[in-house]
Amino acid sequence: MKNIFFIGLPGVGKSFWAKKIADWYGVNFADLDTEIELRLGRPIFNLFETQGEHIFREIEKDILIEFAQKSNVVISVGGGTPCYFENLSVMKQNGVCVYIKDHIESIGNRLFLDKTNRPLFKDCQTVPKIVLKLHELHLKRHPIYSQSHVIIDVESLQKPHLFTKRLELFTKPDFWLNEAK
Repeated sequence: MKNIFFIGLPGVGKSFWAKKIADWYGVNFADLDTEIELRLGRPIFNLFETQGEHIFREIEKDILIEFAQKSNVVISVGGGTPCYFENLSVMKQNGVCVYIKDHIESIGNRLFLDKTNRPLFKDCQTVPKIVLKLHELHLKRHPIYSQSHVIIDVESLQKPHLFTKRLELFTKPDFWLNEAK
């Protein structure tokens, strides 16, 4: 059996949509960032500040590998997860990668309203600064994200039955899609 990995820019809604799709299929949902925070007993923001991004990325890689070995899980990963080590390959070998896209300005507005601490945006106090940072991330990460099995915009995810039809085009017959509601 396989997993579905949701990837994309920070704030695009990976966790929100991954949870909705997991509910749609009646399978488990996991948020990689939340799992890291639970295991470490502290926010990712704190880990970035005290031990640095490299240590975070090592921990992230190890937990991703652990989750990739599970079955029937829809997993939301951090925006940078596919961009480090062999993480994208691990995800692609153990399931289907879904790259969620949205207008950068829309993401910027969501991030501005989101009061959680996001390490990459700690110096961005206005929507224009957030949008600028998102544009920079997009330029770096889009070539990696675009290697996903499925590339979909947020609007298309609002109708799960249409998304699942598209997903089926990229999956093998033994994939757990036949268990969908």
